[in-house]
Amino acid sequence: MTSSHQVELRKYDETVRFNIMLVDGRRCVMQPYLPDTRGVDSPTFVMERKSDDGLYEVFSQVFTSLWERSKPL
Repeated sequence: MTSSHQVELRKYDETVRFNIMLVDGRRCVMQPYLPDTRGVDSPTFVMERKSDDGLYEVFSQVFTSLWERSKPL
């Protein structure tokens, strides 16, 4: 079975604020980087795209902005 799914990674030289993963253009997994909290102790938020003006769109815009300024690994 052939799969067209791929994972792309990039790097950027800016302060890390969020771990953002966009999945299939409709789901966003976001985890803030907290200075004294790591891993499972940092809250993880899962958002579904329901409209064009919700939290999904906010984090999608942050992701896209960083992605466009980043470089492939």
